[in-house]
Amino acid sequence: MHQWKQRESAKCPRCDDEEDAKHVWVCQGEGVDAVWSCALQKLHRWMIEQKTLPNLADVICDRLSAWRSNSLPSVEVTGFLGLRGTVEAQDRVGWRALLEGLPVPGWAEVQHRFYLWMGIRKTGERWVVALIHKVWEVAWDLWDHRNRVLHDSDTSLIKQQREQEIMAQFEAGAHSVTAEARVLFRQGVTAVLALPPEAQQAWLIRIHQARVRFGQLQEER
Repeated sequence: MHQWKQRESAKCPRCDDEEDAKHVWVCQGEGVDAVWSCALQKLHRWMIEQKTLPNLADVICDRLSAWRSNSLPSVEVTGFLGLRGTVEAQDRVGWRALLEGLPVPGWAEVQHRFYLWMGIRKTGERWVVALIHKVWEVAWDLWDHRNRVLHDSDTSLIKQQREQEIMAQFEAGAHSVTAEARVLFRQGVTAVLALPPEAQQAWLIRIHQARVRFGQLQEER
């Protein structure tokens, strides 16, 4: 919000530390751990409902929590269907990348092999697309909690600033976001402006994350 000129201070409203994009996810302020825990439980429940390889589901939630708390993971990774290699690849890229919607390619392949092994007529590609959106929901839950701490109500000024930022993002276009996020522009600016405030804010944070990640990928080339 400070970067977007919507706040004078760069302090986190939950813990008063300096706030950047990463801090929104790793903040240890009051109530944040409970929001994180609930969001991960929903993610894990969804993965199990989608017949996800159980160790894969456990590892993703464990590694995300270890990244957030800057601690060591506790779930053992098996070599079943090539899972260990995929986890190691994500370790190298970083788990913040997964939280921001950039899983390494191996996740789709491992899950697809599991579907074949179980005789389930689903594809790993469709599963990983859905996973990205579910992980975004985890990120959104943390962002939403941060905003609810900052603002008790959606004032007219905040509404105006949010709508201006949405229009600015459409003017900037989809060429400088990650490929997975470009679909978010397809509904058009009018449709996004018609969304409820919470959905608009979710749209903005996903686009912001995608632009940051796109810039990082360009620097790595």
